[in-house]
Amino acid sequence: MSFTLKKGLPALILALMLSVVMIVGSASAATSQDFRIVKASDPTQTSTADGYAVKPASVANDGETVTLGFTTSSLYSINGLSISHDGGATYTPYTGTTSGGVVYYTFPIYDFSENAKAKITVSVFGLYNATHEIQIEWL
Repeated sequence: MSFTLKKGLPALILALMLSVVMIVGSASAATSQDFRIVKASDPTQTSTADGYAVKPASVANDGETVTLGFTTSSLYSINGLSISHDGGATYTPYTGTTSGGVVYYTFPIYDFSENAKAKITVSVFGLYNATHEIQIEWL
């Protein structure tokens, strides 16, 4: 059996196209980042908010855009998340989107080696409304 360019070219082109599709697909796929929500006053202690967090967080292919979620119900909800990008001097609020009983927040993180300082706004039965300082520890 002899190989000719005319016979082998379509198979070669198909293989090349499949390789490019696989490379592009894997490059644009989000990665996951595990985390733990800890108390702002004592980062060695896990915060109650950690029990409501949906893990792992998703990191976009830019390596900085993070999406994390919190479960919500008719009894309680996480109504706001603010992240500090300057060590806690100022906070930027982010708006969540709700899907399937989870509210998702998307925000940038520039350094996963440091805890992200944050504030969450919690409502329980609409009677208890409070904002709590937390830290997101990237694992």
